Formats: sequence, structure tokens, C-alpha cells
Amino acid sequence: MWHTLVDDESSYEEMSATCGFAYGMLKAVTDGLIEEEYRDQVLCAVRNALPSVLAGISDTGVVGQVSGGTAMGRDSKEFYKTIEIIPTPYGQSLAILFLMGCLRGL
Repeated sequence: MWHTLVDDESSYEEMSATCGFAYGMLKAVTDGLIEEEYRDQVLCAVRNALPSVLAGISDTGVVGQVSGGTAMGRDSKEFYKTIEIIPTPYGQSLAILFLMGCLRGL
């Protein structure tokens, strides 16, 4: 999974970003936007995200590990490490997009 701060591994892993990035990469492959020489590498990254996403969904279908919102403009990166992790509609929708994309494109 990708971290809330993608350049800071001490920040927590975040589900909606992971789903969004992975879906975007998958969509780029299926829409022919990725050059053939990079296609396998991109699909490997997408496949690597899938187990973590599936593991982050509860038995009742709630997508966990979603940041409560990462508004821009804070003075410190530390702020982003303390944002509450809660289920959100955007977390649910990005997971649905990613999983549907996987069903169609992997």
C-alpha cells in the first residue's frame, strides 16, 4: 500500500490512495496509455496492491485504513500522520473502482 505521505515511510499506509493509484495505473494500461515496454511493470504494481486492498475490506464490506481527509496547506508533514483513519464514501468508491477494474483488466 502507499503511505499517506508517499515520500515518508513513517506515515501510515492509506487505502483510498492505494486504490486510486492502482486503479489509475490499471486504467492507463487498459486504455493503451502505457507503452508496451512498461506494461508488465505497471501491471505488477497493480497486482501487488490487490491483496492489501482485499485484506483491508471487512466481512461486512467496509473499506478500512482510509484517511479522514488530507487537506493541503499545512506547515508540517507531521500533521498528515495524525489524521484520523475512518471509513469514508471516497474510500469505498475508490476500492469499488479498483476491484471492478481488476475484474475487467487483470
